[in-house]
Amino acid sequence: MGVRNRTAVVTGATSGIGAEIARVLADRGARVAVCGRDRERGDVVVAEITAAGGEAVFVAYDALDPAGAGTLVAAVEEALGPVEILVNNAGTMFFGPVAGHTPETFDTAIGINLRAPFLLTQAALPGMADRRHGRVVFVSSNGASSGAARTSLYAMSKAGLEGLMRALMAEFAASGITFNTVAPGLVRTPLTSTMLDDPAMQTRFAGHHPNGRVGDVRDIAHAVAMLADDNAGHVLANVLTVDGGLTRAIGYAVEEPPADKVQ
Repeated sequence: MGVRNRTAVVTGATSGIGAEIARVLADRGARVAVCGRDRERGDVVVAEITAAGGEAVFVAYDALDPAGAGTLVAAVEEALGPVEILVNNAGTMFFGPVAGHTPETFDTAIGINLRAPFLLTQAALPGMADRRHGRVVFVSSNGASSGAARTSLYAMSKAGLEGLMRALMAEFAASGITFNTVAPGLVRTPLTSTMLDDPAMQTRFAGHHPNGRVGDVRDIAHAVAMLADDNAGHVLANVLTVDGGLTRAIGYAVEEPPADKVQ
C-alpha cells in the first residue's frame, strides 16, 4: 500500500515544492518522473533521489507546449511504467495590477497554470481508467480563495484548477481515480527566499501565521504524498489548505496560550 512501486509524475519538479514532492514520493517507494524544462537542475534532483536509494528519471516537459502532455506520458511509461500518480505542480505567477496585464501574460498564466494540467491529466486518464486506479493531485494556492490584490491572473487560474478537480471527480470517480488539490500558503522556496532571507520580513510574515512560521516545502510535499497514497481512495474533490492556519485566521484574534497552560 502507500505509494510503493507506483509510478509518479511530478511537474515543475526541478526545484522548490516540486523537487521536494519528488523526493518525498521516492523516499516512500514510488518510481518518480522528475519533469521540467531545466535538465541540469532536474538531473540534480534525480541524483539526490538515487543517492538516497530511490528510483527516478528526468523527463523534459514544457508546460506551454500543447503537444507535450502526450509525449510526457509516453516517455514516462517507457522509462518507469504506467502513470499511476500525477502531481500537477508546475505553475507561474504574474504579480501586478490588472491594468498592467496583456493578452500575452493572460495566455501564459492560463497556459501554464490551467491548460497544461488539463492536458496532462487528459493524457493520463485513459490508462488510469483502464487499470481502475489513479491519484491526481493539483497544486493550487490559498490565493485561489483569498483573492489577494495584484494577483488576478494567478488567483483566477488556480481557482480554475479547483473547478477542474470537481468536474473530473464527478466524471471519473467510479473508475477508481481520485482528484484532490493541495493549496499552499506562503512557502520558502528559491522564488521567495530573497524576501524571506530578510529577518524583518521573516518576522513580519511569520507573525501573520497562527503557528508562528511560514511554510516549508516539506509541509506541502507530505500533504501531496498523503493524497497520492493507495489508502486515500475515499478522499475525493477536497482542497487541502496547507498554510499554517493563515486563511482561517483572517478576521480572528490568535492569542498565545497562558504559560501555565502549555504542556
